[in-house]
Amino acid sequence: MTDASGSPRALLVHRGELADLRAELTGLGLDVFERAGTLHPEEAQQAWDLVVATPLLVPDLPSGPDRPICIAVVQHATRTLEAHLRRGGVDFVLRRPFHPVALRLLALRALYRGPERRSGRRVPIGASVRVESRLRRLRALLVDLSEEGCRLRLERPLACGARLSVLLDGGLTGGRRLTLRGETLRPTDGAGECVVGFRRNAGSAKRRLAEVLARHARGPASLLEAPTPEPARAPAEPDDERRRSPRRPFPRRVIALGDEATRVLVGRDLSLGGMRVQPDANLRVGELLRLAIHGGSHEAPVVVDAEVMRDEAERGYVLRFVHVNEAAHAVLEALLCELSAVADPNADGDAGELVLSQILPAS
Repeated sequence: MTDASGSPRALLVHRGELADLRAELTGLGLDVFERAGTLHPEEAQQAWDLVVATPLLVPDLPSGPDRPICIAVVQHATRTLEAHLRRGGVDFVLRRPFHPVALRLLALRALYRGPERRSGRRVPIGASVRVESRLRRLRALLVDLSEEGCRLRLERPLACGARLSVLLDGGLTGGRRLTLRGETLRPTDGAGECVVGFRRNAGSAKRRLAEVLARHARGPASLLEAPTPEPARAPAEPDDERRRSPRRPFPRRVIALGDEATRVLVGRDLSLGGMRVQPDANLRVGELLRLAIHGGSHEAPVVVDAEVMRDEAERGYVLRFVHVNEAAHAVLEALLCELSAVADPNADGDAGELVLSQILPAS
């Protein structure tokens, strides 16, 4: 949400440790509000777009689709600390030392969602689907579906926060099977229903989900065999449902931060030969890019040319570095030897290491 001036609002919570970050946030055009110490509950409930805090001062933010992006800045990162931050609803961890530009790029990418604003449309389905959670495989009734998530009716209960995959077969998609990954946002209730929030979809997975929604939007759902009968009850209003959900939602709203945001890529699996980047609607297979890769506390990024080799749907795009000179090769080797400055606490193991880069304008 923006203030009266139209600028997104950022909250900086610290006891002096993050003073060096204020200028970077202000330079993004954000209205920055600083709080020294623990937030009052009413302050945490205000409409913030971005929250940056030290680990001990991460506020208890409200759940719902307007929940702000939360970044924790840590001095010494450990698996235990990052697990604690994950449970506290933190989206990204910034590990010191890092160059201030890392915060700028992360904030740009996190706040900007471009033209793909989610409609929130919920389509009734009423079809049997397969659900996989850890080593369990379940049959479930897909009650309804949206771009943000779905509602399932299950034979066996699932706890809140359980990670799962919902598999839509060709009969539902009209083509190939579609796998949607997410987590339960509310535990299974007495009727066997649970609400699932999807991880961010992009690229072909997002297009295919939109096609499924369009395919089923015209007619009423024909309820198929349900694992458990549905008792009569009044449907919950969407707004009430969102307020009750003890969860971290996956959808983010659109904040227009300018063209610079569209040039930020979030990468994983960096190697001397290339890297994988998160799904991005602006990339095309075969495209040649010039990238400025930022890592650790290095003052200047390493600049490399890269070719977009493959679109792997939810897994993102595979980039191959081309014409890497000796100096760039040495910097890449150094980056590979040090811990990334940016981490996703919600990913497992090494998959949580993130690499931030910018697409440079063609010379």
